[in-house]
Amino acid sequence: MSAENIEKLALLMAKKGILELEIKDADFEYSLKRSKFSPPIPLAEKKEDIWEIKAETVGIFYPKARPKERIKSNQVVGLITVIGEPFDVAVDREGEVLEVLVEEGQAVQYGQPLFLMQKYDL
Repeated sequence: MSAENIEKLALLMAKKGILELEIKDADFEYSLKRSKFSPPIPLAEKKEDIWEIKAETVGIFYPKARPKERIKSNQVVGLITVIGEPFDVAVDREGEVLEVLVEEGQAVQYGQPLFLMQKYDL
């Protein structure tokens, strides 16, 4: 079993709350154990505090917002052009841009994440 596969199993164990896992095959026997105690999840990582803005159509993406930029509700943060026609990409709530996930001029698919956003307090 490769180190990459072992790492994937360890991540799966953490996600599912599995403390011990044993795998046996014809040649090897593997035993993975993890601590009962894991560090707390930082507040900023709560699902409602971080979200993605996704493409609502296919086309070519042009971001207007940059990382660390504060965005207001309904603000346009980018454009997707479809056969030369621009369509606005707007946010549905206030937040701060954590990351632009797609480079300028790159083709995007429907539902593809474009931005990673984080809640901020005014």
